[in-house]
Amino acid sequence: MGYNKMDAIKNFSQVWRFLSNFYLCEFEYNGVIWKSSEHTYQAAKAINSAHAAMIRMAKTPGKAKKLGSQIPCRTDWLEVRQEIMTDIVKAKFNQNPILMTRLLATGKRALIEGNNWHDNFWGCCYCKKCAKLKSENKLGIILMTIRESERQKRGYV
Repeated sequence: MGYNKMDAIKNFSQVWRFLSNFYLCEFEYNGVIWKSSEHTYQAAKAINSAHAAMIRMAKTPGKAKKLGSQIPCRTDWLEVRQEIMTDIVKAKFNQNPILMTRLLATGKRALIEGNNWHDNFWGCCYCKKCAKLKSENKLGIILMTIRESERQKRGYV
């Protein structure tokens, strides 16, 4: 998978907001309808259904993230979080054809979840403090992998 890093999408805002987990769009995951992939991801951490339901009902993805940071997490969370995030993001795009079309329209551009909140696991923080740290950009990689898989399925070159 060769990505065009010179023309990279370096943050998921404005026209690229749909790439963000904070983008509001409904989809079904594990038999439940969710408001955003952030709601879904944060609730997946929960060790009990009451916490998951509280996160699901949060008014905004930001509130869901805050609630998710305040609950006890399942003990295997660090081991399973990438697989769960991948499944959630796949569900978001596979169930929303317009969003999948928009993802495909990014072509072969590198997708980088740029941020200023020091997240170098899911994204890439551009602040001076993080400039020397290695960015893993896991969310960007998940999105590019989904995009490439869909391109192959559709026979795109």
